[in-house]
Amino acid sequence: RFQPFVLARATHTNRTEGFNEEIRLGITGPITEQLRFSANAGVFHRDASGASRFIWGLSLHHLAGPYTTESIIAGSNYGDFSQELTNHVTYRLRQVLGPKLVGEVFARAASIEDLENGTGNREEFRTGLRLTGYLGPRTTARASGTYALLNYSGSRGQRETFTGRLELDYHFTDLLLARLIYQHQTRSADQAGDSFDENLIFLSLTKYFD
Repeated sequence: RFQPFVLARATHTNRTEGFNEEIRLGITGPITEQLRFSANAGVFHRDASGASRFIWGLSLHHLAGPYTTESIIAGSNYGDFSQELTNHVTYRLRQVLGPKLVGEVFARAASIEDLENGTGNREEFRTGLRLTGYLGPRTTARASGTYALLNYSGSRGQRETFTGRLELDYHFTDLLLARLIYQHQTRSADQAGDSFDENLIFLSLTKYFD
């Protein structure tokens, strides 16, 4: 019923010497027809510093109804560039609101350890919501709003950010995607010079080969 698995990964970037290695052992499977469970544990090692960290993960995915799914995810993991180690717990809820409209909400609390003295150790709380509309067989629109509160250790103080985003995706083919994004973000910070208002327009064209 519960299937075991092994995950091993080694990465290298030009920011640090050597490799960063990860190995995890875990199990995954259904508790009931509506509830699925996954758990893993392992070790993360950095060649550059010789430091090792215990890493783990737990998740529960619940099919609460024909139109409602929710999940709780907790764990310890490092970022793609191996610069931070994050311990977090996250709750997500997905609700089908209509034949072409889906709503999602999330809340996440995290404690982040800076492994390279770059961004700084901090405590984070993030929450937000997103509405996704399927306007046609090739067109998807999204509107989202998020709030983040970051408390840094030491003298770096506190930051709050409010972010609103509009997205429009268009699939020219199954393997060719265009995406247009408009984002407005407001950040308030304790330290002078860290507060700002920003408007961002982003256009991308993505080609998949498989």
